[in-house]
Amino acid sequence: MKTEKMYIIDPVNFPGYVESTINEHGFVDYVTPSTTFEDYKKIKGNDRLVALPWDVVYNDYFAPYHKSLQEPFKEITPDQYDDALSCLPPLKWHNLNERFNVFFCSEFWTADLTSCTILDRKTEKCYQALRSIYVKDDYLINELETLVKDEN
Repeated sequence: MKTEKMYIIDPVNFPGYVESTINEHGFVDYVTPSTTFEDYKKIKGNDRLVALPWDVVYNDYFAPYHKSLQEPFKEITPDQYDDALSCLPPLKWHNLNERFNVFFCSEFWTADLTSCTILDRKTEKCYQALRSIYVKDDYLINELETLVKDEN
């Protein structure tokens, strides 16, 4: 009987990724072909490990962890801006609107998070924060308008 793929995590000390998966035959992937989940917990020396479906892992563990890494934008120097722009090819370099220009670093921190670097052409100030490469422009614009309003 086939079962749903399960994802093994430590729910107490979630590091942002799954330990391994349990395949449709009920065995843990990436170890010997007949390793059971109970065997895997013994191998790892961790009785806290749990096996959960992906939607639970994503909603209850990954998404909150991902969000916790995304702090507010912080001002950086023009030299730091230039370094970020020239060290690796930028991704999604474009104008958010007539005021803000954005690019993302092509080296990722984790999953879809990478450095998001902003130039405010009105003030010539530069900002940076970790953001998803998939963040919507409207979200960034709202965040930046709040930031510059709070600075005044």
